[in-house]
Amino acid sequence: MKRRKAERRKKGGGRRKAQRTRPRKSSPLADSILQISVRVKRRRRRVW
Repeated sequence: MKRRKAERRKKGGGRRKAQRTRPRKSSPLADSILQISVRVKRRRRRVW
């Protein structure tokens, strides 16, 4: 049950929708930076 809640939160994120509306090829660097930040956040949650 807890896993399903987390998945719903990820899918229902407003940030992803805003990004999808923007063109992808215009700024590939921003996408990579965002992915790295998400990875760091996940790692911090696990470590702390």
